[in-house]
Amino acid sequence: MSFIRRHKELLAVFGIALFLLAFFYKTFILHLPISKTYLLASRDLLYSQFRDQSAYFAWDTSLYLLKAPNFVTIGQYWRDGILPLWSPYVGLGFPLIGDPQSCIFSPWRILASLCPTIAFYNQVLLLQVAFGAIGCFLVSRLLRLSVLSSIFVALVFALSPYQLTYLELMAGPTYTLCPYLFAAFIRAAEKNSLPRLTIAAAVTALIIFTGHPLIAFGGILAASLLYVLLSVFVYHSSESRIPTVRNSLLGVAGIGIVSACFAAPILFPAIEFMKASACYKFNLEQDVLPWMSLPYFLMHPGLGPLSPWLGILALPLLAAAFFLKDERQKIYYCIAGAIALIYPVMCSIGPMGWISSKTPLQLIPGAYYSFSLMVLIALGLGFGIDALRNNALKSKNCLIAMLVVLAIALSLPQGLNLFHADLSALSFTGEPPIPRLQLNIWLTDLLISLAFVAGIVIYRIAKISATQLSVAALSLCLLSELLVSRNALPVRPNFEFALTPAHKILQETGERVAPLGFSVLAANSNAVYGIRSLAQHNAAFHKRFYDLMRKARLHVDFFNILPEDREQSKLLDLFSVAYVIGLSPAISSDEELEKDTTIKQSAPVNFEDGILLNTSEVSIDFENREVIGILDWHVNGRSVLKQYEDKKRPKLTTAEGKAKIPRGNAKPFDRYSFIPIISDTKGNPIWFGGTTPIRGLFRPRFNFTAPLPESLKPNQQFQVAVKVFDSTKVAFLSTLKDGQKVNSDVYSLGTWTVPTTIARTNTTSARVNGKRFQLLHEIGKDHIRIYRNTTALPQAYLVGQITPAHSGEEALKKLLSANFPSRRTAIVEIDDKTWQPCDSDFCRIFQKMDVLDDGQKQIFEKLASNKLTEGSFTGTPPQVERLSPNRVRINCDASADSLLVFTDYFYPGWEATVDGKKAPIVCTNYVMRGVAVTAGKHTVEFSYRPLSFYLGSGLSIGTLSMLLLIMVFTRKKKAGEQPQPTA
Repeated sequence: MSFIRRHKELLAVFGIALFLLAFFYKTFILHLPISKTYLLASRDLLYSQFRDQSAYFAWDTSLYLLKAPNFVTIGQYWRDGILPLWSPYVGLGFPLIGDPQSCIFSPWRILASLCPTIAFYNQVLLLQVAFGAIGCFLVSRLLRLSVLSSIFVALVFALSPYQLTYLELMAGPTYTLCPYLFAAFIRAAEKNSLPRLTIAAAVTALIIFTGHPLIAFGGILAASLLYVLLSVFVYHSSESRIPTVRNSLLGVAGIGIVSACFAAPILFPAIEFMKASACYKFNLEQDVLPWMSLPYFLMHPGLGPLSPWLGILALPLLAAAFFLKDERQKIYYCIAGAIALIYPVMCSIGPMGWISSKTPLQLIPGAYYSFSLMVLIALGLGFGIDALRNNALKSKNCLIAMLVVLAIALSLPQGLNLFHADLSALSFTGEPPIPRLQLNIWLTDLLISLAFVAGIVIYRIAKISATQLSVAALSLCLLSELLVSRNALPVRPNFEFALTPAHKILQETGERVAPLGFSVLAANSNAVYGIRSLAQHNAAFHKRFYDLMRKARLHVDFFNILPEDREQSKLLDLFSVAYVIGLSPAISSDEELEKDTTIKQSAPVNFEDGILLNTSEVSIDFENREVIGILDWHVNGRSVLKQYEDKKRPKLTTAEGKAKIPRGNAKPFDRYSFIPIISDTKGNPIWFGGTTPIRGLFRPRFNFTAPLPESLKPNQQFQVAVKVFDSTKVAFLSTLKDGQKVNSDVYSLGTWTVPTTIARTNTTSARVNGKRFQLLHEIGKDHIRIYRNTTALPQAYLVGQITPAHSGEEALKKLLSANFPSRRTAIVEIDDKTWQPCDSDFCRIFQKMDVLDDGQKQIFEKLASNKLTEGSFTGTPPQVERLSPNRVRINCDASADSLLVFTDYFYPGWEATVDGKKAPIVCTNYVMRGVAVTAGKHTVEFSYRPLSFYLGSGLSIGTLSMLLLIMVFTRKKKAGEQPQPTA
């Protein structure tokens, strides 16, 4: 752009950068953190050294379970020169390339390769703020705003508290690029040339690559509407209206098609994944905002730093912009028109709301449009500043409009507060807190407003110029905003992905791990250390993995899959989970209570709020230092255990699913929970457990577990107790006696004495106790336990017999049968007549099923006819060597024709070779990979080469090449058509 070469613009950009440097000097210069990743320490006891409960806030867990771990992990991929296509670290494996939220090709993710640490992550966050501010300056200058107004637009947008608060979770990459998206579309509207349309398409593709996918598409819609309005009413207004509308719509369509081609390396794998995924967004009703939300928050930041606030003078400046008396007035009308079209989509009102409810736009929550809407509003404020500079306040109508709007902005929030109006619906977050009058902020804004009115009075009596008044107005507006914004990104507690003793132990094993419950080894954080964990946190899961985990009775909700912190299914063995880590004991589903140490209580115990502990049965396993039991809770006179039998777990559907769940039910909320406690006989606590919901989603066999701390000495007496917590009151409930409160919120379930000969954990070797889970380590004051699963299957193993299944449903049914001999056979989805694979419910848009040759067919036919025998293979177990996340080598020695079962996830795009020759992969045990091998030693290699990605890359490169050739040819043709100068 030619204007960027001007010294004035360069100085302005430099000034914006200096201002942001000063505003965030503690992070830029002193390296103090602003990231909210420290909240992970409140979730994961492995990071207890960073815990700071005073700074705790109930944020969406994706903030610290997805964003920061992905930044570090993907940065490590790029640093090691590995294309981040597949993650073996979550679940049984997961296609990063298929998950748009992974943002693997985001420039910010690639930048992380320089230093994939949380310290650098904090610096990158501020780089995003600066980049977004400079983008707003550029788009303002494109719309012919003055340099002063453009600087104001840049700062008021980039430093909005709402933008800064959600910088990590949703806004970061997307709101960074939104201004550039608008700039590209504005340039294309100004002149519908092929180069400009191509640049607009490229920026559109980049925002799809980089940002939260739904926010990105919200921004693309807003930019498209602005493009059409500017084309029709500003840049081509002198032309015939109907052809102009047609051409602008064709331009949007062209940008959309080309951008889809450019973004194909991401879109194709995403389609492949989402087509066969379970995602809560497919089940939800459209999430809309109440129409009065944005007007209220432009008047008053009722949610503090969570508010989409642009300063107390925002609405008056928007009103002043309507009185701009030059050629830019039409541009402002187009911006106002774009806002008027986008806002009904957010609120689902009027014709635009109806359109959004009948199209895929219904998947985009209303609040997700706010990030692009804030760009448009900030631009509107810039036009308001320029209107003041052009003496708009000389007009009585403009003066009255500004003062009336300012009076409403000050009085309405105060009036709603005085009349105790219910503001619970006015939230941009969809969750608590509820908006309320921020009195200190309101008083400050009142003073700022009075100062602005005083400036108007002085201006009207010709004591100051219009430029001086506009400078005062933008300064006061920024001051009003910054007084709120300073709390949006305050300095946070320190946090690092420190290598703790537990991480080091699990790293060295190289095996798959399962965390028990939510308190240890939080999902996705394990990937930072290269630890493979069964737990996964995401907004979407592959359908088969989701269904199998539900059947395995793991904890499954809309964002999380992980083992419960109670008894563990035998299917963990099938998933080759060799180690488990948690605060609670690892209890096998076939364990029984220790009869000699069981204490039963049949006398009901009443707590407040109608909570009743009807009976309890608790026993101590001193050999394994475990406490297990069953508590029969009644809530409001109903047995929770009986309710468990009837309740179903939340069920997600694929993209074709039509059942809708109200968004209010998207996150099952358990108000009451109980906490196990081990204390001495005087009630002094020795160990505290985590919370276990009283109202759960299914009935566990044992709902009460606790470790027996090693600090207990032989012959020492101790008691096991329970407390009930009310998360709504944020308080523990007292016990009741004869309807009256007892001065205690702790109820003892029994007292025991530690035997003289109790065993102790050895930190170097496991105790041989004959149980499925052997305790290896108990670490730190939090008593974090690491168990070895002695019955887990290895990562890869050989079987000499298979059971054919004609569909995934049949395979799952056979897999879950009680007598399935997983160590001696495998279920293969193959047609036993044609001997060809039949995994038909995997998305096969791009990657077709492997075809078996005659030799492979004979092996499978032979394996299907074999009888089950113990010890069919006497050779050494297969050796697994993980060369990279996208490549695995297995060396095996089969004593006969056999099937090599690899317990990582089966997914289209994986290819196999046996001794260098391509071999088909069959879907085994519903979700795993199987390769047939003949007798003898073999080297089997698995490589992830998703055809969807490579086809998309080819389409992207081909489209770009074709457009460049067309541009070169067109330029040469125009040059040839120019008249030659005469002699």
